[in-house]
Amino acid sequence: MKNKHLLAEFNPINKKEWIAAIEKHLKGQPAHSLDWQLEEGVTVSPLVRQKDVQTHLLGTIDTSTANEWYITEKIHVGDDYELANKQALKALQKGVQALYFELEVLPTTADFSVLWKDILLELVPIHLEGKGIALQPNQVLEELLQLPNINKWRGSWNINSSAHNLLHNQLLNYIDKGNQFASFQPITITIEENTTDSLADALYKTSIWIDFLRQNNVPMVQIIDLFRFEFYTSEHYFVEIAKFRAFKRLWLAMLEAYNVKKPDYPYIHANTTLSMQQQSPYWNMITATTQAMSAVMGGVHSLMVCPSTGWEEADDFSRRIGRNLQHLLTTESYLGRVIDPASGSYYIENLTEQLTVQSWQKFCEL
Repeated sequence: MKNKHLLAEFNPINKKEWIAAIEKHLKGQPAHSLDWQLEEGVTVSPLVRQKDVQTHLLGTIDTSTANEWYITEKIHVGDDYELANKQALKALQKGVQALYFELEVLPTTADFSVLWKDILLELVPIHLEGKGIALQPNQVLEELLQLPNINKWRGSWNINSSAHNLLHNQLLNYIDKGNQFASFQPITITIEENTTDSLADALYKTSIWIDFLRQNNVPMVQIIDLFRFEFYTSEHYFVEIAKFRAFKRLWLAMLEAYNVKKPDYPYIHANTTLSMQQQSPYWNMITATTQAMSAVMGGVHSLMVCPSTGWEEADDFSRRIGRNLQHLLTTESYLGRVIDPASGSYYIENLTEQLTVQSWQKFCEL
C-alpha cells in the first residue's frame, strides 16, 4: 500500500480564509487585535502559518538520543555541614540527580569532607554558589584540590561575583589545574529575564570572557567547555520555550563567528521562580509546572524547581513536590524521550526566530 499524506483529502485553506473565520468570531474586530507586544520589535501573534516563518532553521540540530536533564535541588549550607549532608543524602534518596550547594562561608577541606560524606560525586554533578565561593575563590580552589578523586567529579561553580581582577587571575589558575578539574565549569552566566536585552547581555559577557582567555593563549576548544548558563523562567509558557531555543541558536552563531569547527550546545541550567501575581503556594505549584515544562521542552541540561513556599521557607513537603514534578514530566509525560518537542510549531518557530534576530542585533551593538 502506497503511503498517503493524511491531509491530502482535505481542501487547503489559505490565510485569508483563516482571518475571515477568526474575525467572524471576533464580531468585527480585526484579527491582529489578538497580537501582543512582548517588547519592541517582538510581536506575538496567535495565527502563524508556515509561510510566515522566515527561517531555514526549523527544528533542532541536536544530535542527542534523548531529552534528558538532571533533577536538581538546592542545599543551603550554613555552618552545620552535617545537617546539610543529611539533607543532600535525603534528596538523593528521593530521586534528585544533581545538587546545588549555596555556601554562606568558606569551607575548609575538612568541612567539604563532612558536607559530601557518602555522596558519590563521581556520579552526582554538583554546583557551588554563594558568599563562600565569591569572597575567596582561590582559597576554595586550593581546598578542593586536597580532596581525593576531584579529577573524576562533574559540576560547576560560580566565581562571577568576585572582584574583576581577582576573578581573571583565579580563572587562569583554575585552567592551569585543568587536569584536576577536567569536568568542572567555572563560569556561570545568568539570564534572569526572557527579554532580548538579557539574551544579548549574556552573549556580550560571554564574548568578553572568550576574548580574555584567547589573549592568554587558551584554545577555543577548551574555552567553550568552561561556560554554564543559568536561566530563570517566567510564567510566559511559549515565550520561555522560544527563549531557550533562541539562545542555543545565538550560541551557535557566536561559535561560528569564532571559527569553531564543531560547535555544540552550551550547558543550560534552569530555575523556576515564584509567581509575582499571587502569594498562594498552590498557585506556585501550578506555575512551577508550566515553567518546568517550558524549560524541559526548551532542552535544558539541569532543572531546579523552586518549592512553592520559596527556598527560605521550604519544608519536606514543598521540596518533595518540586522533585516529584520533574519525575512526572519524565516518567509519565515522557518529555525526557522527545528531543525539541516544540520543533515544527510555526508559532514557536516564529517566536524563536524573532528573539534570535533581535538579540543578535542588540549584541552586535554592545
